[in-house]
Amino acid sequence: MTTLKYKHLSFEDRCIIQEFLDYGYSFSKIGIRIHKNRTTVSKEVFHHRFMKGTSSVACNLTDRPPYVCNHCRKKTLCRKIQFRYDASVAQTEYKKVLSESRAVVQVTKEQVAAVNEIISPLMVHKHHSVNQVYIEHPEALPFSKSTFYRYIDMGLMNIRNIDLQRKVRYRVRKNQNHRQPKVNVHIKNGRFYSDFKDYLELHPNASVVEMDTVIGTIGGKGGKCFLTLLFRRFNLMLIFLLPYKRVQFVNEVFFSLKEILGEDEFSRLFEVILTDNGTEFSDPETIEFSMRVPGGHGMIFLTAS
Repeated sequence: MTTLKYKHLSFEDRCIIQEFLDYGYSFSKIGIRIHKNRTTVSKEVFHHRFMKGTSSVACNLTDRPPYVCNHCRKKTLCRKIQFRYDASVAQTEYKKVLSESRAVVQVTKEQVAAVNEIISPLMVHKHHSVNQVYIEHPEALPFSKSTFYRYIDMGLMNIRNIDLQRKVRYRVRKNQNHRQPKVNVHIKNGRFYSDFKDYLELHPNASVVEMDTVIGTIGGKGGKCFLTLLFRRFNLMLIFLLPYKRVQFVNEVFFSLKEILGEDEFSRLFEVILTDNGTEFSDPETIEFSMRVPGGHGMIFLTAS
């Protein structure tokens, strides 16, 4: 068996320990099951066991392995001090101890002085990266990069987060010329998905087009996105590139299609449009008006998504 060294016990490991203790397995068998040394299991159980009840009568059985009463048949009626092992309790205590240990500063004054004297000028004035200073001055940084970042957050160094170019990110300012208008909530009346199904019951041969927008990386420059139109009957999809995910650019696509196809063909193909509640589709009435011809239909239905 290969023992995994220097690995912390996971919550799944602790659940297995609890289960095997309930069945009365030894520390050796539990260690084999979770690929740990029996000593590791023994220390885990002993350090994370908890006392149950308020009895003052001691039980000498808990002074030796398995140190807990999980498998004891008399635990229900026993009036002595009982110890139990629970995976959830052990995991909570483990996280608490881990958090407290990481909060302790394990760096000497000499190391802080060396960083402030050698590393700080390079990062503040010459804008060297963290990787670069770790390669060039390993003797002055005898701790990991994550610890280095933590010490900066704690204010131990003369370096601040603003000096770390790859850590600080600025939000891209939105183009004020393309603010989205407020959505009129009343436009949903008569356009719910239930209304869509009722419409299809009355018009089973209606031409249905599914409309949606696809965007790229959020926060990227330009705000470009794709407008997709899927014709159910023909299994055909049209894709249009929009400069912004805005209602006016969606409407412009339909104005162009109507001009290219003509009123009759346009109204026949776009009899029913099914889309979501995105703000870019917040003006269905404008599109519906362009879809309609005398004696014809033209409706946009909004799903709940």
